Amino acid sequence: MQTITQQLLDHIYAEAARKGLNKAELASQAGLLPTVMSRAYRRGVMNIDSLEKLAAVCGLTLSLTPKQSQLAKKLNEGSLF
Repeated sequence: MQTITQQLLDHIYAEAARKGLNKAELASQAGLLPTVMSRAYRRGVMNIDSLEKLAAVCGLTLSLTPKQSQLAKKLNEGSLF
C-alpha cells in the first residue's frame, strides 16, 4: 500500500509529464536534486515544503479537504442511481 507521500508524488509526476517535464527537470525547477525525490519516494516520506515546491512547478497546490461520506461521493460522481 502506498503512503500519502507516494500518492502525492505520483500525482505530481503525472502532472509534470502532462506538462512535458521529466523527473530530473521537475527536480531542477523545484530546486531539488533528483536523488532527493527518488529517495523520498522509496522511503515514502518527504518534507512538506519539498512537496509544495514540486507541486508549484506543475501549477498544483497542496490542500486539505473534509472527507466525504460514501453517499456524498456517489452524488458528486453521479453514480448514486
